[in-house]
Amino acid sequence: MENKGLVSNNPSIMLWLAAAVVAVLGMRAFLEYLRRVNHEGPKAGWRDLAFASGVLPLCVWSTVVVAIAGQGLTYLVGYHPLRLFGTLVLAMLFTSAVIFWVAARPGWLSLGAGSTLLALLALATQVGVVYSVGTEPGLHWRWELLVFSLLVMVAGHGVAMRVVLAAERGRKSDRGGRRMLGALLGAVALVGAQELTLLSANLPGQSISAFNRMLPEVAVALLAGAAVPIGFAVMIVDQYMQRRIRRASRRRVGGGRTRIGHEGDAGPTTHASGLPSTTSAPTADPRSASH
Repeated sequence: MENKGLVSNNPSIMLWLAAAVVAVLGMRAFLEYLRRVNHEGPKAGWRDLAFASGVLPLCVWSTVVVAIAGQGLTYLVGYHPLRLFGTLVLAMLFTSAVIFWVAARPGWLSLGAGSTLLALLALATQVGVVYSVGTEPGLHWRWELLVFSLLVMVAGHGVAMRVVLAAERGRKSDRGGRRMLGALLGAVALVGAQELTLLSANLPGQSISAFNRMLPEVAVALLAGAAVPIGFAVMIVDQYMQRRIRRASRRRVGGGRTRIGHEGDAGPTTHASGLPSTTSAPTADPRSASH
């Protein structure tokens, strides 16, 4: 069946770029939430844990949906709703368990194992989205490309997480540019691995989508390529505003203590948590001075 959907029969560089933008925004939002969970702990930071567990799978899911739309397939594409959204929900649930474990047991071992497990979940999400198309006569995966895709994502996730988590919160090294670098590295790895996964599936070699009368490609691609990145952008802006509020609060607390402190005060110091505190020199008991 001829494709009369979202794109023409030629691959679209604009949709490929849109997929890359979704990947960058999603990774940026995810790494900020992961940084907070790592600092506060998975129990105290359960809200950020929930957001991180939702953002990363949604980023992978949306990126591959937009990439499929940009392939310029010659047949009309549709998606099976249960397969498509079931893949996303399962990925979120398993991702939450992995992030909880990484935050609860910080260290090189948990970081390496966590990045590997997250890469496996990302690959499973990509494969699940491809299966949601229901192509015929049937997919014949090239397993060497899938293995290579997995290795790329293991390296990308590991490096991106290490770049962000290596800096203690509140220190000079904990800058927004560091998190942006991690997001770019993670996004490059995600987009590259995604291309390997789609090359392994060889969707252009198929002749029909069995679910072309279910969820149309146009609706799903607009959700993944427009609504989702807008949501990621809103999250990033909210994260920025929260950082400004916390920074202003710390400055007010530090300034107030300095003004009312005694002459022998040592001044403000910074704990590993990034919150300022003051340590005062011991003062003589005024009652002892009268004797």
